[in-house]
Amino acid sequence: MAWLEIILYLTVAILLALLVFAFTRRNNFLSPLYVLMVLAVLVYILGYTRELSSHSVEEAVFWIKLEYFGIPFHSLFWFLLTYRLCYGRSLSFPVMLAVCIIPILTLFAVVTNEYHHLFYTNISILQISGITLTQFGRGPLYYLHVVYTDFLIVLGLAMIAQQLRKTRKFFHSVLFWMALGVGIEIVLEPIYLLGFSPHNIDLMAFGFLGAVICQGVAVYRFDFLKSDDLVKDIIFSNIKEGLLVLDQKDRISDFNRTAQQICPWLNVDSLGRKITDFEEGQKLHNLNEQNADIRLNLRNRDRFFSVHTTDLVEGGRTLGKVYLFNDVTAVRRIMKKLYHYANYDSLTGIFNRRRFLDEGEKEVSRCIRYHTRIAFIMIDLDNFKRINDQHGHQAGDKVLHAVAHVMSSRLRKSDILGRYGGEEFGIFLVEIAPENALVVAEDVRQSIEGLTIEYRNATLKVTASIGVATADGDTPDLSLEYLLNKADFAMYKAKQQGGNQVSVAH
Repeated sequence: MAWLEIILYLTVAILLALLVFAFTRRNNFLSPLYVLMVLAVLVYILGYTRELSSHSVEEAVFWIKLEYFGIPFHSLFWFLLTYRLCYGRSLSFPVMLAVCIIPILTLFAVVTNEYHHLFYTNISILQISGITLTQFGRGPLYYLHVVYTDFLIVLGLAMIAQQLRKTRKFFHSVLFWMALGVGIEIVLEPIYLLGFSPHNIDLMAFGFLGAVICQGVAVYRFDFLKSDDLVKDIIFSNIKEGLLVLDQKDRISDFNRTAQQICPWLNVDSLGRKITDFEEGQKLHNLNEQNADIRLNLRNRDRFFSVHTTDLVEGGRTLGKVYLFNDVTAVRRIMKKLYHYANYDSLTGIFNRRRFLDEGEKEVSRCIRYHTRIAFIMIDLDNFKRINDQHGHQAGDKVLHAVAHVMSSRLRKSDILGRYGGEEFGIFLVEIAPENALVVAEDVRQSIEGLTIEYRNATLKVTASIGVATADGDTPDLSLEYLLNKADFAMYKAKQQGGNQVSVAH
């Protein structure tokens, strides 16, 4: 069985060569994990080679202990390398510690096995054709080691499958070779564990050889240890924001999956075409700001995106442009709601007192600056407290809503309506003659008087006392407070005279 030793020594030589190669590429962030993975296999193969030359059980046990300084960590380092290759980052430190617990426990169990026999229940040797084959019974910790190793492999393969579904470029087949290497181990492992290997030879040595060869193909053919493009592209594919890259002639050079979801017109056929060939591409191209918002129709629904534009510059020469998309639709909706809550009365839907007075202040200032005319109407509902007392506050709310609605329907778009207080409303009429302001106020009064509001089994009626104050840009001491006080005084005069009437301030 000299062929077995030849294969093992050949494997050692290959592993040493890969170590030398990896050390020459040690500046790459993947190299440390790859080196550790190869070292783990090298330690195991060296130990197993010496185990086959053992002359006693004690000597075989010694080399078996050496093997487990490598074998429990092979799958661990492969998993960590796969994770970093797929996602462009390392596991967090707490998670890293967690995944290392079982391999460390396995090593400890093997080193101390003679005290508890939980890993190997018994060990014996068998001499065949000058080769020492170790026979042993497997304990519970042995199966824990096997299950955990297989778990890491399956998890790593799942990550690779996920990335292969996402990527579009040929050189991502490096992930295929990563999976193929460990796949050989998966095929050989059950043959060995079920006792089908000749003379109980550890077929995993051949599995590791196959894995090393596949990793070598990945290294030498695809050169993933020295190519940052692969890692960059995987990171590119996993960024949550949309990324679109143009060349210096505004032709589509690359894009990630998120950008494709945002803009369905981005596909393989769009590569090399000008962005202006597409309607939504023209919107992007016409953005004049480095940071801007854009509205795009996505699956017949309008969505808003924040777009950051960056030029690709190298050596003072512009090579292209990058668009970074970030979906801000939810933020826009929340901001719209917050704006509405901050400026509108939640019951009536018209301006609240703060926003109403702010708008009034602007109109008064404009009136003074441009010498235009302005009027302010103060409306107070008559006997509104009686409606609340007799029918409840929900009835009062319905009345307020109906009054606000009917007043809105009688005003121009330029007029400003707001809820001034509990049952008080105000209207700013811009650029209007005093006599026309009086006509509007009377129209509002009649509209309110004509309201019939059904609430449960009751028919509610309401009237209003209205005060009108007018001014122009030449009015002495004109201010917002001036108009409010004059209209308020006139409104109270109307109320004192029996209500349901309009009073003009003089």
